[in-house]
Amino acid sequence: MWTKEDMAVYRAIADEKSDPVPFNSVSDALGMSGECLCGAFAPKGELDRIRIWYPNTAAEIDNLEIEVRAAGHKEPFCIWGHGKVGKGKVAVKTGALCTSCTLNSTEPELELF
Repeated sequence: MWTKEDMAVYRAIADEKSDPVPFNSVSDALGMSGECLCGAFAPKGELDRIRIWYPNTAAEIDNLEIEVRAAGHKEPFCIWGHGKVGKGKVAVKTGALCTSCTLNSTEPELELF
């Protein structure tokens, strides 16, 4: 849960000790960590950036979309990063983002009511 400022201070201290903290090459390429890629809050163009730098990962996402369509889910809900909420539902932010990939009643990232 560090801010960019926290990380900058940590890097500066480590650099002074000649023990530099390596940069994440995925973060450098995508402009984000890339540790989750769930698409829940993906801005327009995020999958395009993934496709350019990490085509195999984008292909996995494409395959997941195919599986979701095959399971009977309709657009836009079968499309990664669609940014929509189900009909009659309201998205409510309930906690810190990206602490886990589970969406349950005890520590949800986003609950739909």
